[in-house]
Amino acid sequence: MNKKEKNNEKKEFQAAFARSALELIILKFLHTQPLHGYGLIVAIHKNFEAYFGASTIYPILEKLEKHNYITSKWNTEKDRPKKIYTITAKGQELLTQAENTFKKFYQKMLETPFVAKE
Repeated sequence: MNKKEKNNEKKEFQAAFARSALELIILKFLHTQPLHGYGLIVAIHKNFEAYFGASTIYPILEKLEKHNYITSKWNTEKDRPKKIYTITAKGQELLTQAENTFKKFYQKMLETPFVAKE
């Protein structure tokens, strides 16, 4: 396997991992600051080297809003209105629970020896 193939394989793995946790990644970004959909697309791309377009992100935002993990409001102060998303207390609670789960999972992955028990 040449260097380019290894790099592509690495990016594919990163994208698959990010895709599996995309809802939580979105909540984490919204925990940091309110963002509009395109801002989330750019932030995810920059931080995870994976591109998820509008057809992936906006349905997730709708789902998170439907379950009251986030709220949205229109910002009409600029030339082009943008829907700004903010995490709710319920979303923050879910994010904290997920972070704790990820930490436990990560710690288990790093334990040595890693032996299957019967």
